[in-house]
Amino acid sequence: MQWILSIDLSAQPCDIALSAVEGSSLEVVEASTVSLPLLAEKETLCKQDLVPILDAIMESSAKLNRKRGSAPDELGADEGEPNEQDQVDGSESSGDTDGGVESDPMYALSMDSVEALRKAVASFPEWSAISVIIPPHDHLALNLNLPFGDARNLDRIVDLEVQDVVPFELEDFLVQYSSLGPISQGGAALDLKTEPTMQYDVHVGLMPRVFVRNILHLCKAAGLEPNIMTVPSSALGSVYHLGKDFFTTNSAVVFNRGDEFSM
Repeated sequence: MQWILSIDLSAQPCDIALSAVEGSSLEVVEASTVSLPLLAEKETLCKQDLVPILDAIMESSAKLNRKRGSAPDELGADEGEPNEQDQVDGSESSGDTDGGVESDPMYALSMDSVEALRKAVASFPEWSAISVIIPPHDHLALNLNLPFGDARNLDRIVDLEVQDVVPFELEDFLVQYSSLGPISQGGAALDLKTEPTMQYDVHVGLMPRVFVRNILHLCKAAGLEPNIMTVPSSALGSVYHLGKDFFTTNSAVVFNRGDEFSM
């Protein structure tokens, strides 16, 4: 049995759930929600590199924890609460460490979000893996019909095939693909003089690299290392895995989160 911590960042407030998973059986054993103000800044998350800010927050927190661990007798009257000297030293070291990033308007917003996420997951017992659903900001999905479906050939050709389709350069985008299998020939008549070529359906997803990097570092600053990161539309695929005998081959699942739809 696996214990999966699922964090859905695709809507506010964010949903967090701990599930027991065994085979195709899934049981949610604990759940909560948390609001992360940073996620409301869509344009900033997609355009600005917030890694220096998030790394500074993580380093500042690590220094404070080390100080508390090395000098337990200097804690305040309430155990675990920083005393006045901790607060002064913490602020001074933060200024020396982050090179002034605390003056960035996104610093306070990032700090609030990191602390909120850290506190939200602290109440959960241990888990074996973490899956994170991220907002589908500037996410583009498309399907390609290619004459092969193995990873070796797809690694060499997918980027080139996608570049021929989209009207922008791919260097700023993270490209992920998944081979969905061979395409059925249906009832089409075949020309017996020519050998039919097998075609494979390849699903491709694109997201801005800076956005994915920002979300990863947000999780890291909160003490989380995601094993899986996906978008809502891809996460819906698990519904068909869990309910193999329930859905027909021509069915579709539509999921609404606020003003965005996934299918």
